[in-house]
Amino acid sequence: MYLIYNYIMDNKDISPSMEDYLERIYVAQQEKGVVRVKDISKLMNVRMPSVNNAITMLKKHNLVTQEPYGYIEI
Repeated sequence: MYLIYNYIMDNKDISPSMEDYLERIYVAQQEKGVVRVKDISKLMNVRMPSVNNAITMLKKHNLVTQEPYGYIEI
């Protein structure tokens, strides 16, 4: 998580909402071991397409990985 925090501080193009998604993914991953779009959608009370958009953005910044229809990993 320390590396992610440093990346965010160095790259101001990560929005506060993207930071929220990262935090939720991290916490869910620590608690459950695996994280799906559906899990984040429920945790954040947002629709799954919104989570998919956020994941796409986070993948562009190399902050998360996800195989198609697979688990999300930091």
